[in-house]
Amino acid sequence: MRLTKIIHLELLDEGKHFYFGSLNALCDMFGKEKIGITYPSLRAAKWENETFKNSHCIIRKGTLITTTRKTDNSEKKEQYMERIVNGETYSQLLNDLNKEDKQKKGNRHRIKKGEIIAKSRKDTE
Repeated sequence: MRLTKIIHLELLDEGKHFYFGSLNALCDMFGKEKIGITYPSLRAAKWENETFKNSHCIIRKGTLITTTRKTDNSEKKEQYMERIVNGETYSQLLNDLNKEDKQKKGNRHRIKKGEIIAKSRKDTE
């Protein structure tokens, strides 16, 4: 499972919806005239529940959930889905995934290192 940050823009005067991978990409496409705020101001703005709203638009931060390969991690997927539904943010989930990934890599490294040490001891005996 892969979690990706997504930015949803709703233009209030047109009723159109757009999706972006970053605030910078959103601001590059739509200037201050269209969304009513500049990129630096948007980054510094107060967001309530991952949502920014003004008279021109509503911008929401969310999480896009994709799968990279077919695996049977249904229990883990359900846990992440439940966390998202309960309002956990993309950055919180991403931090947890990064910690898990580092632990897995660390364990693989330790095993390889142990195997190398064991082999070198056998060779010297």
